[in-house]
Amino acid sequence: MFLIDYPYASELLMQTTKRINIPVIQTESANNLIGVTPKVLTIEEKESLERLSKETEPKIYCNSENSIAWIQENLKHTHLPELIALCKDKFKFRKLLKPVYPDFRFEEVSFDQLPNFNVDQFGFPFILKPVTGFFSLGIHVVENKEDWQNALVDLKKEMQEAERLFPKEVLDSNRFLLEELIDGKEYAVDAFFKADGTPEIVNIYEHVFASGKDVSDRLYFTSKKVFDVGFDKFMKVLKALSKEGNFRNFAMHIEFRINKQGVAIPIEANPMRFAGFCMGDMTQYSRGFNPYEAYFNEEVPDWKACFKGKENKQYNAVIASHNVNLSKIEDVDYDSFKSRFSNLLHMHKIDFRKYPVFAFAFCEVEDENNKETEYFLKSNMHEFMSFRN
Repeated sequence: MFLIDYPYASELLMQTTKRINIPVIQTESANNLIGVTPKVLTIEEKESLERLSKETEPKIYCNSENSIAWIQENLKHTHLPELIALCKDKFKFRKLLKPVYPDFRFEEVSFDQLPNFNVDQFGFPFILKPVTGFFSLGIHVVENKEDWQNALVDLKKEMQEAERLFPKEVLDSNRFLLEELIDGKEYAVDAFFKADGTPEIVNIYEHVFASGKDVSDRLYFTSKKVFDVGFDKFMKVLKALSKEGNFRNFAMHIEFRINKQGVAIPIEANPMRFAGFCMGDMTQYSRGFNPYEAYFNEEVPDWKACFKGKENKQYNAVIASHNVNLSKIEDVDYDSFKSRFSNLLHMHKIDFRKYPVFAFAFCEVEDENNKETEYFLKSNMHEFMSFRN
C-alpha cells in the first residue's frame, strides 16, 4: 500500500497507484492532500488496517516521513517501527554499523548540554546534527572553536523554525549527534530491500555543494559516471545493513561519503521512502523507469542498459530552496525560473507560502558543461521571487 502525507505527492506517484493496482490508504492527510481524483487508487483506512492486522512484514511505501506517526500508532505489531527507529535515530544507526566501522567516532549530546560539551576532547573537525532530522536543518560543519560558538547561536533559531514545520517524528530538536567529519564527495542512494532482505539500488545521486561548509540540499545529479564510482561500494553497505538490521520489505534513502581511501561511509538513512518531497521521481526522468513500481514488483532494470546512449549526459535535480522569510514572499516567477534551464525535463511547483523551497526541477546537461550547474548551485533564488513591502 501507499501511505501518502504532506508536504507533496507527485503526479507520477499518484498515477502509479492505479496503474500497478496498489492503493493509497485514505488517512485524513491523504484525503486532504490528493482530494477525490480518478487518478488515484484508494482504500479506506479501516479496511487497510483490517488487512494489515494480519501481516507482520507489510510492504508500504511512504512519500513523506510525516507518516511515521501513523505507522507507530497503527502498526506496532509489524517490523516497521523497529526498522524506522534504526534509520531515524542517527545514534542507533551508528551503533548498528559499529561492526562495519569500528573506529568511527561519534557521541550523542542533549541540546541543553551542548554549551558545556568538551569539543576539544572530542576533536575537530566534526559534524553537528539533530539525532532525528530532515532537509539539512540544524546541521553544522565545525572546524574550530569559533565555528562551535557560531553553531550554538544559530541552532536555537533553526530549531524553533524546524519545530514549526515538522513533527517530532521527522525532526527532534532535543537530541544531537556529534560525529567525525568524513572527508570526500557526498552521494545519496535510493534503495529498497526485498521480502528476503536482498537490497536493490534504484538511483544514485552525487550531492554537490557550493563550498566546504555548505550543507544545503540545493543540487544533486546522477549519471553513468556516478553509478560507475559508487554502485558496488554502496551495495556492499546495503548488504551489511540487511544482515545487521534485518531489513525486509523496506524502502530507504541513504546518504554516503566516499573518503580518500575509497571507503563508502553512510551519513544517515531515511526510512520508508526514496529521495524527499518529489525527488524520487528523478529515476523516471533520467533513466526511464518508475521507482515506485520497481519497489512493489521487486524488479530494477540493469543500470548500465538504462544509460545506453546517455553515457555523456548528466541529470540534475535542482531544489529551489532559499533563506527568505516566507511571510515576505509575494510571488514566484516560475516562467523565469524555467527559462534558466537548457533542457528542462520536468518541474514540480512547491507551495512557497508553506515551505522554504518553491520548486523541484529535473534537467539534462552535457556532463562537461558545468555553467548551468554552477549557476543554480550559487544562486540565492531571490531573482525569481517578488517581495512584499
